[in-house]
Amino acid sequence: MLLILVGISKNAQAQTTYLPHYTSKNGLASNNCYFILQDKKGFIWIATDAGLSRFDGTNFQNFNIEDGLPDTQILQIKEDREGRLWFLALNGQLSYLKNGKFYNRNNDKVLKALNSNTVIVSFLEDKKGRIWLGTNSNLIILWDGKSVKKFVSPGINTQFTNAFLHEDEFGNIYAYSDLSRQKYNGKTFTVTDNKVNPLSYMTACNLPSGALYYLDEQGLKRYQKSKITSIIAIPDNLLKNMAGYFYYDDINREVWLASNNGALVMNPSGKTVMYLQGISVNQSVKDNSNNMWFATNQGIYMLPNINSRLS
Repeated sequence: MLLILVGISKNAQAQTTYLPHYTSKNGLASNNCYFILQDKKGFIWIATDAGLSRFDGTNFQNFNIEDGLPDTQILQIKEDREGRLWFLALNGQLSYLKNGKFYNRNNDKVLKALNSNTVIVSFLEDKKGRIWLGTNSNLIILWDGKSVKKFVSPGINTQFTNAFLHEDEFGNIYAYSDLSRQKYNGKTFTVTDNKVNPLSYMTACNLPSGALYYLDEQGLKRYQKSKITSIIAIPDNLLKNMAGYFYYDDINREVWLASNNGALVMNPSGKTVMYLQGISVNQSVKDNSNNMWFATNQGIYMLPNINSRLS
């Protein structure tokens, strides 16, 4: 499928590039795709509104409630250090895949205790191996490997709604929500003067080093060793048009934005290029072979790495 790349700024380039396109006709569980993750084994996993798909580069294998998922609508996928794949479902139930078996609240007592009846929007495994969950309500959940703890913020103006959870280089745990920025003191969360302020949980990304990339009203920034650095200034109209998860390519110094009108890539000089114009994109992400993948409402697309692109 040939798709036109349309520039949307004075410095933009316009060209035509071939993007492989995969839909339900190719075996994908559904064309409405929310999230893509490449696991440590190299498989591409796709979260859809009809379950999960696993892609090996040739074929899709699909999984649904009958296989052990708690819901058909899977919103995000995360992988922990043990290689477990965690699935965040629309109905708020958490599940994971380990050694080929799906675990849910019916066959795992921890998952039953983690059930929150609210949508989980962020997932963090900290340096101690503890699992932290942010939700779309005033609730943060912690599983320390032995017990489950739940935190609720008492103040009406400091609630944890849509909290993104971050651990910095020093082991500090932060919760960045719609209404507040709070820090965990070992027992509870308290409001902090930390200036990090992501637009949403979709516009923040934890790095293994402890650094944090995020988008705020000015553009892309990095929070590292208690210091905030501006990386790329992004025009307000582009930020307002965002509809999904962003990706920052730190090697090429490019930020990829997912919007209702396509996927846009931008560099520090302000040059922008639009891919998949007119298509609602939920996420942009790069795989281990430097191919870009796009989760959309029309299936998934793959932009080959720059050395393999056909024009």
